[in-house]
Amino acid sequence: MYYQNTIQESGNDISNLKLSLNKIQGLFEITWGRCPRNIKDVTMTVKTKICSGCHKRKGSTQFYKCFSNKSGLQAVCKACSKINQKKYYQSHTDRAAYRKIHKEEIKAYQDLYYQTHRKQRKAYLKANRKKFLEYGSQYRKTHKKELKVYKEANKEDIANKQRRYYQKNKNKIDAYQKAYRKRKKNERNNEST
Repeated sequence: MYYQNTIQESGNDISNLKLSLNKIQGLFEITWGRCPRNIKDVTMTVKTKICSGCHKRKGSTQFYKCFSNKSGLQAVCKACSKINQKKYYQSHTDRAAYRKIHKEEIKAYQDLYYQTHRKQRKAYLKANRKKFLEYGSQYRKTHKKELKVYKEANKEDIANKQRRYYQKNKNKIDAYQKAYRKRKKNERNNEST
């Protein structure tokens, strides 16, 4: 649509047509070419981009990341992407029915995947522990009200989960508490001397 409007505005004059085509190429040259080695450098240099869905110029923060594009950003902005996802979900409601019917099969597959990839998941979590802790801390800071409402609404469920966890891991918890008390006692003794 944008291409047609730009070319129609230029009329029959060939020089105007070349200028219009150069203008279009300049707007979209960000998405042409191979994927660079370091996407972070490219996304930092791309300040604005035109969405292929709504054809509006938007800032780079308005696009999701996409490592296969030269710009490191998706062609469609976040707003258009959400609209597309919603349309897709509404047109594929039979997937929810499938999940209800094949609930046991899906659960069995998920359990099998969990068991076969347990070591990889553990290694990934260990390597990125700091990142997960920071994310959790940041989330709790920004969602204090929602978490408080959730805790108030689900007090009994939370208490039951904590009770079950304690019963299941009693030895581990007791050993941790014993080591903690011993460490604190040693710290107090070192401070007093």
